Amino acid sequence: MRVCLCNDLSVQAVEGALGAGARRVAEIFRRNACAPVCGQCVEAIRTMLDRAREDEEE
Repeated sequence: MRVCLCNDLSVQAVEGALGAGARRVAEIFRRNACAPVCGQCVEAIRTMLDRAREDEEE
């Protein structure tokens, strides 16, 4: 599934960046060598970041 259509950024790519230590939206894009274009994906990425933080706290 695609999280960011502008950059063809997949859920797996975002999860990979999270697994590599990314903790901010900008870091997700940086680790995938891209940048936000239209911004529609930012909320979905933030949700994934929040879930990753919750998982770390458990």
